Amino acid sequence: MAQDAAMLDPSPRAVVVPFGRQTDEVGTCASQLTERLTEYLDQGGFACDVARHEGTVHVAPAYTDDALRCYELGKHLGADLVFWGEVRREVRQDQGAGGGEGPAPCADALPLRVDMAWFDFRTGDSIGFFWQIAPSTLQRKWATLDDLPVFLRELPVRVVLPQGPPMRESLAELETRWGAHEPLRGFLGVDVRDSSGDVTLVMPDSPAEVAGLQVGDMIEVLNEQPVARRADVRAVLSQTKEGDTLRVRYRHGRTARAKQVVLPSSERWCESRERKRLDAPAPDFETLTRHGETLRPSDLRGQVVLLHFWATWCGSCSTRMPTVLYCHERFADQGLRVLCINEDREREVASDYLRANKLPLTHVLDHAEGSTDSAIGPLGQLYGAVCVPYDVVVDRRGAIRALGFGGVELVQAIRHWLTQP
Repeated sequence: MAQDAAMLDPSPRAVVVPFGRQTDEVGTCASQLTERLTEYLDQGGFACDVARHEGTVHVAPAYTDDALRCYELGKHLGADLVFWGEVRREVRQDQGAGGGEGPAPCADALPLRVDMAWFDFRTGDSIGFFWQIAPSTLQRKWATLDDLPVFLRELPVRVVLPQGPPMRESLAELETRWGAHEPLRGFLGVDVRDSSGDVTLVMPDSPAEVAGLQVGDMIEVLNEQPVARRADVRAVLSQTKEGDTLRVRYRHGRTARAKQVVLPSSERWCESRERKRLDAPAPDFETLTRHGETLRPSDLRGQVVLLHFWATWCGSCSTRMPTVLYCHERFADQGLRVLCINEDREREVASDYLRANKLPLTHVLDHAEGSTDSAIGPLGQLYGAVCVPYDVVVDRRGAIRALGFGGVELVQAIRHWLTQP
């Protein structure tokens, strides 16, 4: 939600952390982006500094520790906003059945990908996005780097504009401006092994459960396309849209079964699930923290609890972690307890990250009792996490009061429920 302009400092201070390495075409693009962003913020009424931190910073939002360093840098410099980002060659993993690597769709053979994120110290809000740049094309209707101010103006972000007060447009308003958008993709609610069609996860109340799929079954065919690995399932689902009928053939033990299900979008399915979970008692569990302490949510009654599900491989988690840290720093003395539940299947990856970044939070490794083939561990499944980042706010009486993907709304929910008995 946009704040009233009168509540904002008339001269807020923004810190821009330089993009990329200052060499070759990528470095040149990064320098131009830093220059454009700095100029735009100055025009918008910010006292803007380009921060020099360990020389030139090369920051990728895919690495949460870099986001945290930028957060700490902005806090140290007394910023209201801190921006960071990276420019790199765009190479993506093909999601089709054939696999393999190749450049992302773009007018040029080797487009540049720009990752950008920022954190607002006034609200605890964090936002990240990316777009692609080619020598003659800036994706999403912006033709040159000179259009960067227009690009920022049309993003759902909170910035002070020369033309008027802060703004934060809704997704619907953006879609109206951008025109027609692609239909939402169909959602099945199942996960399989990397190298076979063996089912490792069936989300409750999902189309997969309606079809009768259970963990241990083997999916053989989807819409007449053979399934031999996880990539095959993704390839078929990528061709579906909300409302399509999916034909599923699978094997339950020695019994062959065939079903048809109508697919919702993941967005619609999540909304429906969240409505059912809101105001319900939070599921209890018993687990060990990373340091071996027994943890039960029911033992935390009387406190507001934030359960933050995340992973080191998740780019969106990188921009969310500063908000989680902000919530702890701002509200811990008011009765907030933050539980960070990591969803890395390789526990050593998470352990190495946590050793390198000494966050003052309680950490649980969801896959600690053995790696599974499901991306989401048992605690994430218990709380209905389909992907990460995923946040759940539990009130002092143990009821779920907010859940989903956070942002400034997460901070507002925590602030509200801390005032309730």
